[in-house]
Amino acid sequence: MTIKCGVNANKALLNQSLLNKQLILAKPVKLILFDLDGTLIDSAPDLARALNRMLVELALPKVSQALVRKWVGNGAAKLVERALDFCINHLLVNQPLINPESVIELDDIDALQSKALDAFLVHYDACCAHKTVLYDGVLGALEQFSRQQISMAIVTNKPRRFIAPILQHLAIAHYFTICLGGDELVNKKPHPEPLLHCIQVLNVDGPQVLMVGDSRNDIAAARAANITVVAMNYGYNHGRPIELDQPDAVFASMTDLAKQLA
Repeated sequence: MTIKCGVNANKALLNQSLLNKQLILAKPVKLILFDLDGTLIDSAPDLARALNRMLVELALPKVSQALVRKWVGNGAAKLVERALDFCINHLLVNQPLINPESVIELDDIDALQSKALDAFLVHYDACCAHKTVLYDGVLGALEQFSRQQISMAIVTNKPRRFIAPILQHLAIAHYFTICLGGDELVNKKPHPEPLLHCIQVLNVDGPQVLMVGDSRNDIAAARAANITVVAMNYGYNHGRPIELDQPDAVFASMTDLAKQLA
């Protein structure tokens, strides 16, 4: 028998206690707020494609999809910033004789980031729905929630312009009453403003709202909005086990969540 010790034991116990944990809800769920990337859809292949096209345009090295998965979650600008930081540091470490100013334009970092973001958005416009897919169980769960007359909304940090094309390509747009992008309000997740905005517009009481996400940003936003939050353990959380951020429950598939809410 193997006995796990210290931090590893605590992580294992936390994982076991949160996985498929029975939700205790004060009232029946009337509104589900979904994160998008890493929760409903696996968009990393298309994000990586657009990011690498941007990097090639800037004469910077390409990055792996595995890295991109760790960078997703704070919006397009942050994704681009993380890619630039990684690539520039990679060049300077592996080519120490290179002139830093020729790579990163030290006198105008903001201009480089703005140029990179513009390029990324153009490239992502062209491929945002090419290889993006629904996670297993998502379609069946959305159909069940619709039959139960549970309102559904998307609250994502992704720019709004990409939401509709992706949802239409995946044939799920009709399930959502509101689709809120990360560039529509003053604040994005982890600030609670986007969640509270949806709750107010749809006129639902907080105890009847459930947030479903995959990252610490989703959990922090839900906690600040004082609503129940569950997390999917297959998504993008910067390489960090989602259990460590202590949502109310963790699920390995949307099907498991749907069973609890049936």
